[in-house]
Amino acid sequence: VNEMSRENTIVRHFHATETLGSVSVICTDKTGTLTENQLSVTATSAALLKNSERDCQQAMVFCNNASWEQGRLLGDPTEIALLNWGRSAGMEKAERIKEIPFSSATKKMTVLLRQNGWYCAVSKGAAEVILAQCTQILYENRIVPLTPSLRSLVLSGVNEFTSKAYRVLACSRKMMFRPEEQRLEEGHCFLGFVGMIDPLKKGVKEAIQCCRKAKINVILITGDHPNTALAIGRESHLCVSNSEVMTGRQLQQLDDQQLAQRIHEIRVFARVTPADKQRIVKVLQSTGAVVAMTGDGINDAPSLKAADVGIAMGAGTEVTKQAADLVLLDNNFATIVKAIRKGRAITSNIRKAIFYLLSCNLGEIVAIFGATLLFPALPVIFNPAQILWINVVTDAFPALALAQEQPDADVMERAPQNRKGKILSGILWMQLLFYGFLIGLASLIAFRFGLQTDMKTASTMGYLVLSMSQLFHSINCRTLSQSCFSKSLLSNFTLMMTFLLLLALQITTALFPFFETVLSTCSLSRTHWLIVWLCSMSIIPINEIGKLILKSN
Repeated sequence: VNEMSRENTIVRHFHATETLGSVSVICTDKTGTLTENQLSVTATSAALLKNSERDCQQAMVFCNNASWEQGRLLGDPTEIALLNWGRSAGMEKAERIKEIPFSSATKKMTVLLRQNGWYCAVSKGAAEVILAQCTQILYENRIVPLTPSLRSLVLSGVNEFTSKAYRVLACSRKMMFRPEEQRLEEGHCFLGFVGMIDPLKKGVKEAIQCCRKAKINVILITGDHPNTALAIGRESHLCVSNSEVMTGRQLQQLDDQQLAQRIHEIRVFARVTPADKQRIVKVLQSTGAVVAMTGDGINDAPSLKAADVGIAMGAGTEVTKQAADLVLLDNNFATIVKAIRKGRAITSNIRKAIFYLLSCNLGEIVAIFGATLLFPALPVIFNPAQILWINVVTDAFPALALAQEQPDADVMERAPQNRKGKILSGILWMQLLFYGFLIGLASLIAFRFGLQTDMKTASTMGYLVLSMSQLFHSINCRTLSQSCFSKSLLSNFTLMMTFLLLLALQITTALFPFFETVLSTCSLSRTHWLIVWLCSMSIIPINEIGKLILKSN
């Protein structure tokens, strides 16, 4: 968790660190996650409709909640971009009387103003939504009826903008002698639209490619126009064709069973509502997927709660952060991929530590029972103090150090872990039994050589091999599928220091009188030490040969 915090990921619920390793689908929003969220108005409809930009600029500024504070513009990035673009229009004074705020359901915002004795309703929002509430249009700087041909002209212009990955917003107004509050959003005059560009964040393409290698599906869910979403999807290498895009309206026409049959073919959902997001998550989960969902608005909280891993943006609302399992401080999609990599590493390290502890304890059982069977006339091979020493010192500290192991090089090239699967697979259980038997056998071989001298020498040699072979086995367990030499020995500094310190400590238990008294050990000859080292270290070359055989098969 500390390591993840240093990579801009705050963990709010600990279970999420393990669940991340099983994530098979990431549902991400666009603005601020895939893109920079630094919008600027790049194109307008002025040339298309043969108008000046002034009316459109004034409408975008009036219908806007961004504001200047201490010389800085504060507010939503979209509204900041519109305010920056529109403030050159030379604004007239107007009193705001009422606001109908933007919502993901209506996809528009409306304000009622009083200006020069008139009342004026101004709306801004999705082009098709604003167009639907208009009966007139400002064309060639004159107000004319909105004919089918002019409506078609506007829609073709919107499609051209969205195909270039522009985020498109349109505006309209309605002049009144007296406020008609029940009809504020009816009978408007269409003023025009603007296209804003929001560039992709650095590293997004590479992160999506990494997800593809890791067998993780990435789905873009946005409220933007389908063409805009498709253009961003293409630019980020997320999708290539219209067949991979589904709108909220198309989504609502399918029942859950029909959606489940198609959902793995869809890479982009556009013009969706928060309720749609939650439904997408639940349908994905019904197909067996483990879903991570990103969000930043209050309305995203239910879908974050429903997801297996809810991921809130650092710039998002407090409600969203409370509903999430993780919080991304840098709002970057690439950070999600880093978090998944860390989650897979955590799951892998848990597996390595359990594999190490079980195989070492099995080795002790094999040694003790093997000695009882092979040498029934002799006392026990190890005394209680030696067994306690091995379990407390030799077992515990290397297992803790293995928890800090760096991810394997191919950790993001494997399929996601089965969330309901076993920690140790059948092949790992076979390996575990083999290494347990090997550790116990090595200890018994050393014990048998020691019996040629006396019982105390035999017990000391068996005890040393049992403990030292476990330390060498901790090097094997750094990776369960590749050669232990495929990683730098210093990449896990904690394990290397633990290995060296404990190895030195084990040697001293057969050299100094104090340990000889406490653990009932004795000093060994050079020949005895040679046998101890050979038996202890043999586990590494045998492990390398075994992995080569498994890999070839």
